[in-house]
Amino acid sequence: MSQQPLFSPNFLKNRLQTFRLEEQVTDFERKKKIIDDWINGFKTGAFFKKKETTLDADFMNDIFGELLEYEYHISKGRWNLEKKFSIGEKEADGVLGYFASPEQDLFDTQKGKRDLFRNAVVRAILELKKTRTDLDKKQNRLDRLTPVEQAFNYANKAGES
Repeated sequence: MSQQPLFSPNFLKNRLQTFRLEEQVTDFERKKKIIDDWINGFKTGAFFKKKETTLDADFMNDIFGELLEYEYHISKGRWNLEKKFSIGEKEADGVLGYFASPEQDLFDTQKGKRDLFRNAVVRAILELKKTRTDLDKKQNRLDRLTPVEQAFNYANKAGES
């Protein structure tokens, strides 16, 4: 059984002849520079020398915040990108969702700390790995999960909150 393309090749050919990315993206030149800076980091090998966690915040802020325009400045009171998010007993590198500063002090007496994310709505898990990491290979960690399995487990638990 042959697979049908999702889009007609003729449609794509015609559409691509007139499509101009710079006309579709707000602040195109600034965003292009962010991408170029990341590409340059890979080309020069600078990123291959760093630990995964040293680039996490910059990557999430640049790619999800600046390029894809997820709000990440918590000072605005409402945001969509949160880094180092606790899910159960574990911590995801980041999450996308709906977050807001609490209107009241949310001290959780059972946990003995403030639960600022009690009313958070998580929509996607961000699990970052070093460049060249095989996402389907078991990791050298206690639970021996692949990165995909790890993120999937976070996603299942995030739905419980």
